[in-house]
Amino acid sequence: VYLLFVLPGVIYAVLSISETKNVIRSPVYIASVVFFLTIALSLLYPDAEVSLTRELKKIILILLSLLLLGVYTAGNYSLFSNALVIGVFAVSLAAAYQGYVFYIAEGHPLSDRFRGYFIPENPLLLAQSFGFFFILSVHLAINYYRRAAILWLMVLSGGILYFATMATQSRSFIVALILAVVFPFIRRGMKTVGYVLACIVAGFLFAIFLNPSILQRTDFPRIEIWTISLERIFEKPFLGWGGGYDPHMIVAGQPLVDTHNIFLTIWLKYGLLSLAAFSVLLSYALVSALKATSSPEQRFAGSMLIFGVTMLFFEGHNIVGGPNSTWHM
Repeated sequence: VYLLFVLPGVIYAVLSISETKNVIRSPVYIASVVFFLTIALSLLYPDAEVSLTRELKKIILILLSLLLLGVYTAGNYSLFSNALVIGVFAVSLAAAYQGYVFYIAEGHPLSDRFRGYFIPENPLLLAQSFGFFFILSVHLAINYYRRAAILWLMVLSGGILYFATMATQSRSFIVALILAVVFPFIRRGMKTVGYVLACIVAGFLFAIFLNPSILQRTDFPRIEIWTISLERIFEKPFLGWGGGYDPHMIVAGQPLVDTHNIFLTIWLKYGLLSLAAFSVLLSYALVSALKATSSPEQRFAGSMLIFGVTMLFFEGHNIVGGPNSTWHM
């Protein structure tokens, strides 16, 4: 990450100083800085042991990465889109290979939840990663519909990613997907929304036909998880328990250390001030994206934001960490 992204990114940001200043001055980046400052402040009063240096380094890396990505895409959106085409295709190959290993080489039945190799093993985190790139494939297919080779490459890659995500049996993916597709494309026209939704529903029905257990799972009820998490939160609602705290609990006979909700996680670990700052950040970003859905860039941004927040509403652990699926979300 440092050598291949941050170092060249810093050099590029220095050479593109006017674009860098614009990103730094943008309200959404200022709100991001304020949010992470509240997390940094929480490091002064955690009850759980946490490495101050390590957490600050993660916060700086996240803010720097946000800045560099903003600077790069501001002046190179078309090149960025081309890079995403390659990324979607590469991840679809990874999904196909992992599916082959899991269901064919290892002989798991289709009723088993798809678990990953090399990238997140957890089905929920796998759904975030594959689902993220599926959303990308939809937008890229629409943006490149005049270029047949890229269009069909994204359709093929998207199909693989869709069924790989469905195989994780993550029901939150369907909720996030429908919201992410409908809202950004409403101003473009309901015909586009209808086409995309029809494909999603058809794929969903076919996935259920292959694996009816998708509709039958009742493990890890989130209401119970959230109830226990709120009990811990209300013990220290204002300052939080600290970044190193994990809420150990037993749900459905399984040990968990995760609230399965990014809002509850932030409130639990970092306190009410961080939750308020995070809510302001997301609200501003969402309103900004949905106000300008006439441009492909804004539709893409709004769709990714809605998908990410919805997925993290059902599966969100710590927002301060190394590069992982939470960064995508």
